[in-house]
Amino acid sequence: MKSFFIFTTFCFLSISSFGQLTKGNWLVGGTGNFYSRNGTYTTQSISYNSKYIDLTVSPDIGYFIGDKISIGIKPSFSWANSKSFPPGGW
Repeated sequence: MKSFFIFTTFCFLSISSFGQLTKGNWLVGGTGNFYSRNGTYTTQSISYNSKYIDLTVSPDIGYFIGDKISIGIKPSFSWANSKSFPPGGW
């Protein structure tokens, strides 16, 4: 098993990758995230429900103006909303 791990690691480290780095090509990518949480919180004197939503989007856009030289932008958008209310609603 140990020799298999060493062989696999060596193969991954020796692999070459190639990309389009020439003038006139576009780069497109980015990340996105969505998170939602619902919960009920109780203490000795009060109980309430909570809802939380978070959305984040961050695209990457670039253009090669010359060989191996690019310009680009990385705009980002984030939105969050949180509500708390007593059990059963208002």
